[in-house]
Amino acid sequence: MRGLLDEPILPRSFLRVKETLGCRGYLRYVDDFALFSNSKRQLRDWREGIVTRLAEHRLRLNSGRTHLMPCRTGHRFLGQIIYRSHRRLGRENVRRFKMRLRHWEQAPPENVQERIASWLGHARQADTQALLGSVPSGGVNLLVPYGFTALL
Repeated sequence: MRGLLDEPILPRSFLRVKETLGCRGYLRYVDDFALFSNSKRQLRDWREGIVTRLAEHRLRLNSGRTHLMPCRTGHRFLGQIIYRSHRRLGRENVRRFKMRLRHWEQAPPENVQERIASWLGHARQADTQALLGSVPSGGVNLLVPYGFTALL
């Protein structure tokens, strides 16, 4: 989707689909969403309903990124791995952030505080209490000068 006129269509349209379908468990961020059910058949029916609803707005699902799978296996969604009972950050996500912190110790960008706060906000949405306590480890003390001492 492109352009300002298209942007509000999906959220309004999807919310109506959600209400129409009666889906109680879902995640959504802009144009990414995940629906949860114990029934594979129900998920297939919901997918067809969403395809129909989106087609009314000349939109379609990306078939390469549309999956039906059990929650017990976990699935990547917006930088997190979603399970039935919890969410985790992917290893690569954490590794890249720690590398950035080490780099920023030598040459912090102008908006370093905003960047750190943004990643921490993202990380806090998953089950990351132990992880957030370990972020400053390895000599990376960049969080302290910017007021992020609550993590230590």
